[in-house]
Amino acid sequence: MSYTSMGKDMKNRIIASIIVATKYRAYSLNTFLNSLKETGHLNRKDIEVIIIDNTSGNSPTKNICEKFGAIYLIQPIKGKSKSQNLGIEHSCGRYLIFTDDDVVIDDINWANKFINKFENNPTLGYLSGDVVAIDMTNDIQRLWENKGGLSKGKIRKYWTNNQLRYSKKIWPLTQFCAGANCAIPKSVMDVTGPYCELLGPGGLIGHGESIEIGYRVIKEGYDVEYDPEIHVLHKHPITSLELKRKLFLYGIGDTALHMHIFYTQKDWRSLRWALYGHPLYSLGKIVRRIIGKYPLPINFIVFSLVGSCLGSWLYILKLRSFLVKQ
Repeated sequence: MSYTSMGKDMKNRIIASIIVATKYRAYSLNTFLNSLKETGHLNRKDIEVIIIDNTSGNSPTKNICEKFGAIYLIQPIKGKSKSQNLGIEHSCGRYLIFTDDDVVIDDINWANKFINKFENNPTLGYLSGDVVAIDMTNDIQRLWENKGGLSKGKIRKYWTNNQLRYSKKIWPLTQFCAGANCAIPKSVMDVTGPYCELLGPGGLIGHGESIEIGYRVIKEGYDVEYDPEIHVLHKHPITSLELKRKLFLYGIGDTALHMHIFYTQKDWRSLRWALYGHPLYSLGKIVRRIIGKYPLPINFIVFSLVGSCLGSWLYILKLRSFLVKQ
């Protein structure tokens, strides 16, 4: 059954909440909300758009939200995950759609595709879509997109809970978790709990919150899916320094989050992956580059490798600091 064929009573309810955290990026936010308006999402009575301002209050951000009719919330405590959790608390939708303030929506059925998937599959607990470059006029943007950028590929992927639960290897979380374009039923988040506030931009570890929540969704017995037909357009890094910084932060986050999973879930596969699996995986990219099998130059890969080697130890140090403050 498609969403458009549902009864009148269902259409009168808020069925989806689009939740976006932002911080001093009024221009990007304006572009994002305008894309929602042009694709008809802002005009729908069954969808609410919640913008969380991760500052003590910013007039340009508030004015833009008022202009487009979006719900405006303030989260003065630093952290994207903390901001998203505030949005979740105030949401009314049955399905929670998460994206970023620097994306553009160009598909009038973007939200419907999320909704229909969940309506037709009660075992589905996490659904993500493709994140593709909005612009590739710059050499760095083309380099990042040729590597894959934030995309998980052009092939639909589906994993049942049993497939992942009994795998001897670490779950392929990075193959389906996409924080800039994903959705989770609110009923599932009632079971898993909110985003981990240690992880994500502005947190103690600046990456990994979307992968960690994906882990908990699977752990609770739900299936996960990646569908490239559900896409958003994303602004990629435009300078070499920006891309190297992103690779470094991702390297840290990709190992730190697995230390967190081991610490909280006692999953030994995550400990192995954090301590030597991911660093060796990153080192392998250098070998692949040497033989012409990997697109990023070595001087970029090194930043990912260094971050990967530091991630586990930074997590231990920062977790200790966090626990002391508590």
